[in-house]
Amino acid sequence: MWNFTVVPLEATYKPTGQKIYFRGLDDPLKITSITVDKGFVNLVWFEEAYEIKSEEAFNKIDLSIRGELPDGYFKQIIMTFNPWSEHCWIKKRFFDVPNTDNKLALTTTYKCN
Repeated sequence: MWNFTVVPLEATYKPTGQKIYFRGLDDPLKITSITVDKGFVNLVWFEEAYEIKSEEAFNKIDLSIRGELPDGYFKQIIMTFNPWSEHCWIKKRFFDVPNTDNKLALTTTYKCN
């Protein structure tokens, strides 16, 4: 049901042509120009998000996935990571402010499993 390529690293769901793109964040501008043949880029997942060096780099990526979507669709960013420094920009932006309708920040531990 899936086709996988290594260069570029992608997974394509054969029945619909939808893709999962795997990209590094060594240069945030590299992923700001991703376009898709079918569908929309509406979900971005940052694994080990603490590796995003600055809020400015995050903002570039965040703005790059903006645009019109059909009714019923929305854009979502998921960030997962292990404990961070108290001085990391992620803490100030997402954890030091209350949750809203547009943001949910959760802290979990191994005990949650």
